[in-house]
Amino acid sequence: MIPNTARPFDGIYPSTVLPMHADFSPDWDAYARHTADCVLRPGMAGVLMNGHAGENFVMSRAEKRRAVEVAVTTVGATRIVVAGVNAEGSLDAAAEARDARDAGADAIMVFLPNGFALAHTGPSPTRCPACRCSCSPPTTPPAAWLFARRCLPRCSTCLRWSA
Repeated sequence: MIPNTARPFDGIYPSTVLPMHADFSPDWDAYARHTADCVLRPGMAGVLMNGHAGENFVMSRAEKRRAVEVAVTTVGATRIVVAGVNAEGSLDAAAEARDARDAGADAIMVFLPNGFALAHTGPSPTRCPACRCSCSPPTTPPAAWLFARRCLPRCSTCLRWSA
């Protein structure tokens, strides 16, 4: 349910986890309860489900679609449902996006493929912008570069953040 406002996606979107049974199959009843508990509260605009917290990288395509269906049934009448899409290839990501749409998701959030972080082979020498030393920052996966400065490597000499 996307509201008809100037900024329809403003607000808080909790990321849900996917409870599982002892055999690692999804516990759909517990998932519905968890989603309702996280989202059906004042101030929550919607839910981000099938994100990294929701185990999307180990779920089958059918399980991902079922998770969207459960979220839509549980909170979709009053909240925005954003489905995470995480696949190693663009064709698989497109198929997941279509599945999410067909299951009732209002929007998708596409995550970088997991292999992207594995492509980083090690530290690369750089010049620290603070002290101008030539240091080799600790290895940081490229995916972390997209987040806040606290995720960037620190200079090993002055301990300030690298640029």
